Amino acid sequence: MKTSSYILIAFLIFFFGAIMALHIDSKLYEEEYIELRDIASKIEKARNEFQVAMENFKRDVGNIEKRNEFIIKANRYFSDEHAYPKDMNSAAWYIHTQFDKIKDTAVMKLANKWAKKACHLKPYSHTVNDTYAQTLFHLGYIEEAIRYETFAEKKGIEEGHKYVKFYTRDLERFKEKLEEQNQLKSK
Repeated sequence: MKTSSYILIAFLIFFFGAIMALHIDSKLYEEEYIELRDIASKIEKARNEFQVAMENFKRDVGNIEKRNEFIIKANRYFSDEHAYPKDMNSAAWYIHTQFDKIKDTAVMKLANKWAKKACHLKPYSHTVNDTYAQTLFHLGYIEEAIRYETFAEKKGIEEGHKYVKFYTRDLERFKEKLEEQNQLKSK
């Protein structure tokens, strides 16, 4: 046999071996891809259900059924490690803004839990720190609220954000509340 025949045979063996290796490799990663796709699909479904429930709750804040549905969907979605911190922050912020209408401390505790988780996942976000501070304030943790609101104000100033004026206003309100509490304690 000629040398060129050996070279051709070696090339064909190498070529088919490489094709076979790529095929085996793709089969190994196919399962991983399918698993990741299923996780992403599950998260998107939970996120969509959460967003629909939140919109329904926003349309009728006083409706207990819509509030409960929102809480169930939010808890289900936020319990997943892949949930978006932005969604947690949005839900907590909405509860904070409606607290005067809702007047339910248990719901505010949930909002605080969501805000805390969002703050843990995005610790340098001024909006997330502000939301966490607001929920802490509603629950009476004034000193802790001041700490997070101070950070939100500082980050907002660094980034030149338009919300700084609100952070400053709320920080002053928090400090006034703390001073009132301290005066009551000293009497």
